Amino acid sequence: MQLRTNLSAVWLCLLVCWTGPGTVSADESAEDKAVYEYKTWDCRIKGNKFTLTVKNRLRINNLRGDGYRRLSLFEDKYNKLTGVSARVLDADGKEIYRRKKEDMSRVCGYGNGALYRDACTYYTVLESAQYPYTIEYEYTRESSSLFFWSDADFQHFIPIHGASYRLTVPPGFDFHHQIRDLELEPEISRSGSEITYVWSASDIPALEEIDHLPPGHNEGARIEFVADRFSLNDYALERCDWGGIGRWYNQLAQGRYLSGNSLASGTGSLEAVDILYLDVQQRTRYVAVNIGIGGWQPHSADWTLEKGYGDCKDMSTLLVSKLRRQGIEAHPCLVLTRGRGVTDVDFPSIAFNHMVTMAVVGGDTLWLDCTNDNLSSGDVPWSIEDIDGLVVTEQGGQIKRISASTAEDNQCVLNTHLHIAGDRRLRLDVDLRVTGNQAVYLRGVLESMDNEETRKFVDRIFDGASKKYRIEAYEIRNLDELEEPVVIEMQATGIKPLRKIGATLYCGPFVLDEMDGFERTDLDDREFPLYLYYPELMQSNITITWDSSLAADSIVLPEDDSLSYPFGELRVDSRRSGDTVYVEFVKAYHAYELAVEQFADFEIFRERNRDIIRRYAKFMTLTDQ
Repeated sequence: MQLRTNLSAVWLCLLVCWTGPGTVSADESAEDKAVYEYKTWDCRIKGNKFTLTVKNRLRINNLRGDGYRRLSLFEDKYNKLTGVSARVLDADGKEIYRRKKEDMSRVCGYGNGALYRDACTYYTVLESAQYPYTIEYEYTRESSSLFFWSDADFQHFIPIHGASYRLTVPPGFDFHHQIRDLELEPEISRSGSEITYVWSASDIPALEEIDHLPPGHNEGARIEFVADRFSLNDYALERCDWGGIGRWYNQLAQGRYLSGNSLASGTGSLEAVDILYLDVQQRTRYVAVNIGIGGWQPHSADWTLEKGYGDCKDMSTLLVSKLRRQGIEAHPCLVLTRGRGVTDVDFPSIAFNHMVTMAVVGGDTLWLDCTNDNLSSGDVPWSIEDIDGLVVTEQGGQIKRISASTAEDNQCVLNTHLHIAGDRRLRLDVDLRVTGNQAVYLRGVLESMDNEETRKFVDRIFDGASKKYRIEAYEIRNLDELEEPVVIEMQATGIKPLRKIGATLYCGPFVLDEMDGFERTDLDDREFPLYLYYPELMQSNITITWDSSLAADSIVLPEDDSLSYPFGELRVDSRRSGDTVYVEFVKAYHAYELAVEQFADFEIFRERNRDIIRRYAKFMTLTDQ
C-alpha cells in the first residue's frame, strides 16, 4: 500500500522556466550534459522603479542537455520586456541563427496556477542538430514597482563557471538582502549620485538532485533582495518588516469586508464557525484570477457573494467578514505553501502564494481554508500544516505557526481477510479506511476519474495487485461524506498458488503492505534531512482462514515484535484462535522530516520494517485431505 508516495508525486511538482534537468547517471557529471558559462544581472533602481538586464550564456553538450534549451519570459502591465535577443552558436562559435522577441511564441492569460491573469509569456526553443552548441540570450525588464524586485539564482542543476549581480542605487536607498549557501561580499563603489554593489562568484557546482528533500533545503546559492519601502498602484509599504507587510495588506483590503463586522472577539461558538465555513466553502467556487494588483488585493466580499466565485483572498475576506459579524475574532493569514519553500521568520519579505483564515474561539485557534471542497472545518491542507504564516491584525502582521497534524489524524487502516482455498490460491477480501491527509487526496483525485482510470488507480494503491491477483470487484464509498473515512473495498483471487516446500505451506500475511519511497532512499553520505511528508499511522488487521480440505499439524505464526523511536514506531502481534490466524501490524510516523542525526536509528527502523513484511505464517506438515 503506497498512497503516500503517490501523494508526494502530485503535490511536489515544481514549476520552472527552463524545462527540468534529466537524470545524471553515476558515470556522468552534470557538466557532461550542459554548463552555464556565465549568468549576469544588472539592476538599476530609480525611485520606485527598476530596470533589470539579464545576460546568460550556456553550452549544450549532448542530447541530455537539451532540457535547458527552452527560454521563457513573462510580461505584464507592470513589467515590460525590451531588448530581447537570443542566438545559437555552433561548436566553432559561428552563429547559426538569432531570435528576437517578435520571433518568439506568445501566450497570454494563463500561468502560475491562475485560471486567468493579464500576463503574457514569450517562449522559444533554442536548439541545434549538432552538439555541442552554445546559447546566448539577453533581455531587459523595465518594472514600475519594487514590489517585483526578485532574487538572483547563482546555482542550478548544471555548473556555472561565473555569475555576477550588479546593483546600482541612489544614495539613501534602503534595502535588505541575504546570501544563501554562498560566501560573498559585495564590491562597493560610488560614482556621482549612485552607489554600485557587485556580487561575483565563479566555479559554482551543480545542485545535487536529492530524493525526498524537505522544503527549505538544497535550494541553491542565491541572493534574496527586498526593498524596505515600495508602492504598488496607490498602496505604499513604508517598512519591510512583518508588521509593515501586514499593515500594507490592510491597505489593500480596506473597505473590502462586509459592513457591520468588528475585530473584537465575542461569544461565537465552534458550531457557528462550522456553519459559516461550510456556507462559504459550498456557495463559493474557487477560481484564481490575477489581473493587475489582483494577485494581492482581494475583491470585496459583496462582489464575491454576488459572483459566487473567488480566489483564496476573496474567500478568506468573505469568511473573515461573516465570522466577525457573529462576534468571532478572525484574521486573514498569508502563507507560503510547502511546495514553494519556507518562510524565513528572520528575513521579512512578500514571498507568499496562498491565504487562509485564522479564527479564535474560546482561546483556541482554528485554521480554515475554504478553497478545498474536501476539507472539513478546522482542517488545513497538508501543504500548509506546521508552517509559519503571517496573520494580518489591525496593528499589522504577526508570525504564527499553523497547527500540525498527528499520526492519529492521518490513518490508513487496512482490514484484509485471506482465505487459502483448496487449490492453495488466496482469496482476498480487502477493506481500506483512510482519514486525514490521504482521504483529502483520494477525494480530490477520484472525483474526476472515469471507471477505467479508477480501476487502474485502485490497482496502484494496492501495489500493482493485478500482477499477483485477479481483481474481481471493488467499491469506493464516502467520497462525499467528509466526516467519514474514505473506504475502498476489493475482492481478488491469487493468480498463482501459495508456495509449498515439502510439507510446509508459506502464507505471507502482509500481501498488500510495502515500504514507502522514502523508506527505500539511500542514506549513505546524505547531508540533508529525509522528508516523511507528514505524521501518519498505518495499521493492517489481517485474518487468515483456510479450506477444510487443508490440514496442518501445527502453524508457526509471524514473530511478535515492537520498536519505538521519537520519530516512529513499529508493532506486530500474532495469535491463533481455532481455525483462524490473526495478525496486527502497526507502523506510525510522528514527524514531518527526519534529521540527519536520526539516520542510524532509521536504518534499524526500516530494516525491521522490511523484515516484518517479509515474515510468513507457516502451515507445517500440511496434508491435502
